[in-house]
Amino acid sequence: MAFTAAVSHGVSNPNRGPYLIQRTIDFAVETTAKGSALAAADVIPGLLVPANHIVLMGGAQVMEVMAGTSTDLTLDIGFTGGNVDWVADGFDYDGAAADAYTAPVIAELPIQIDAAGTNNSLDVLIKTQTGTFTGGKLRIFAYVMDATNIDDEDGMPGAVARDVA
Repeated sequence: MAFTAAVSHGVSNPNRGPYLIQRTIDFAVETTAKGSALAAADVIPGLLVPANHIVLMGGAQVMEVMAGTSTDLTLDIGFTGGNVDWVADGFDYDGAAADAYTAPVIAELPIQIDAAGTNNSLDVLIKTQTGTFTGGKLRIFAYVMDATNIDDEDGMPGAVARDVA
């Protein structure tokens, strides 16, 4: 029995291209919301990644330096319940200058999030911390791309409402 090669196609829809999502986390606001100083093992919700999207890359930028007395504050940024350090692994936040970026985690590859059809999020985990941590701002960002199923007729010539019986 001979096998037939599958025919594949795509569409040139600009809405299917990669796009940037971002959020600035204000740690002073998060401290107020918690009701006490932030501490090791706290998880701060970050970016909502839509269901059936591929995260191509991510990063973080220090918008305001850390406020507090901590001298050993490191952050992981990734997927809570999954790879918690996909974007950043042990980022030295108390030692970072304003406008500094996280170093990429070279071993990580683009990943698809929850193909089962649910959203996920890139979160900030306070990995280590001593003293107090009460403020600062961190912008987290990711490039994502919609990977939902493209029906066979989507984007194909002639596949418009007037042609469907």
